[in-house]
Amino acid sequence: MSKSPRSLLQRQRTLPSSCIDPPLLRNLLSMDDLPQELIDNISSFLPLEDLKNTLTVSSKFQLAAEICSQGFERFEITEENADKFLAIYGGHRRQYLRYIHFRPWLPALDTEPPEGTSPPCRDSASELAQDNEHFTSQIQKLFSILNSLQSKMDELNFSNGVRLTIYTPRRWVLSSAGYCKHRAYVSWRIHLLNPEILPAIRFIDTLVIRNGKDHHLLNDDMHGASLRSLDLRILVDLADKLPNLRKLICKVGGEDWVSYVNWAAYTANQYRHVFEGPKRDSRHSFANMAPKIQSKGLRDLDLDFLSPMYVIDWIDQRKLMPNLVAPASYDLFSTALRILSYPLRRLKLRGVFDDTLFCSRNSRDDTPDWPNLEILNVAFHPVSPTGAWYFRGLESESMESGFEVTSAHYPPYETSSADQANHDDYDTYIDWFEDARAQFRAIPNDQLIEPLLTEFARATKNMPSLKAAVLWSPLQFLVEDVGGVYETIFRKSGDSEEFINSILGWGVVYSAPALDKDSYQLLEGGPTTKRQLWWHVADWRPHPALRGMFQGIGNSAHQSELTEYWNETADWKDLEDRHVLEDSTWRYFSQISG
Repeated sequence: MSKSPRSLLQRQRTLPSSCIDPPLLRNLLSMDDLPQELIDNISSFLPLEDLKNTLTVSSKFQLAAEICSQGFERFEITEENADKFLAIYGGHRRQYLRYIHFRPWLPALDTEPPEGTSPPCRDSASELAQDNEHFTSQIQKLFSILNSLQSKMDELNFSNGVRLTIYTPRRWVLSSAGYCKHRAYVSWRIHLLNPEILPAIRFIDTLVIRNGKDHHLLNDDMHGASLRSLDLRILVDLADKLPNLRKLICKVGGEDWVSYVNWAAYTANQYRHVFEGPKRDSRHSFANMAPKIQSKGLRDLDLDFLSPMYVIDWIDQRKLMPNLVAPASYDLFSTALRILSYPLRRLKLRGVFDDTLFCSRNSRDDTPDWPNLEILNVAFHPVSPTGAWYFRGLESESMESGFEVTSAHYPPYETSSADQANHDDYDTYIDWFEDARAQFRAIPNDQLIEPLLTEFARATKNMPSLKAAVLWSPLQFLVEDVGGVYETIFRKSGDSEEFINSILGWGVVYSAPALDKDSYQLLEGGPTTKRQLWWHVADWRPHPALRGMFQGIGNSAHQSELTEYWNETADWKDLEDRHVLEDSTWRYFSQISG
């Protein structure tokens, strides 16, 4: 008696992961007239090795094996494998494609100069222009490949959305060829030239821009491919060429802060110095072009301009910070992000922002309106765009505005006298035990914090669909060899006292009523019909008017009671572990983050 499909399926669940035995294979051969859905179900229980054995059983089993193996879900495109990519996905396998990755490279610095000479310490203007052209050429080739696939898709009537991830470019800089460390740390941004000539790619629904390598403070980039930063305008230029883009994700920017880490070795500071001019210009360039994609159909933004976050934790908080706003009177970058956010459903931001992220400083602008926004998660750097600090230390240290960015804050195009003095010194070993730890800002600077909180709370009145929101700042308290009151600071932990060295956060979390088990809420014990507000602010307290604004969040939409939660102890050191704030809306972003 022949076995039923159900019995075959039950038997297969108990099979070892080696291979399918011949008798079972013959039974499978007789099942080719079964519906594709049932064959898909059977194949979903097979281990990878057995899926390979079913590839030649029949066309139906081949189709099921290709789907269940997930072997065709992702592809990393290079200039050398374009034909292979089109051959694989030019037919029915196009429907399996979900992820495309692309890693651009810049020409390596590996050619030894003539005997008796040394390469210059800095990239010249012509070399920088060549890098821009080389990067642009690679992006143009990528879009040409995607356009060729798009033509085949139109013929086959495929329309599945695909996530495209483009990494920031890298280049090899070899010290053995005589190149010094300055060539591994370049502040000039890479630009995409003539983006208007790129073809529109309709099948990309998610764009991700992320660092081309993990950035570690102790990395010596002379022993690996160095990272080059992109001009942030590329986010807009590429999004403009993706008419069906729904999600835009960015994970860059941590490398902009290495200058402010207190390296023990002076040469480490000098080599790794990030010039502030290109950094400011990149923000303004993005702001000027952002309106191009305001109405492009975007629904989710996840833009992290502080990635990796741990670099920010190590900055020396005694140092003066740059004013990234001037010559404008307010932060154009924050303003542009606000305008982009109006049609969104989910918004997650990490970066250097001011209150124009939530309000307009220009009376000619329309009243901000977020009719569809459900999830809002904003992490603001402890430094404001003007260079002033949102937080102070115990002695109210340096809350003034930052320094003006001038022509002196751009890298030279040729070897300078300072370069000449140390470019042969490759001894940049960092003795962390000799470094001063100077992360001490944990008390809010009301002059800056209150306007930011006020505009955040006011903006939520125009978010009728809001389910969850968090506004927070990453903090760290780690002070050594700074002197003064900081030498004896401890934090209570149970019955013992521990030095404050935690990864901390300061902020406010809001949750709308959770009416069913699948709705968002932070408390245990099941759904609640109340709105909830968590003040993770240690012993700081808002003035009554500001607190009243926060108490009104979601009231017009839900007409429900509010439960507020505060830190129980009245101590400035009672700060929250950062993960509580970081993870407040993780569930809503877990499927869109890159």
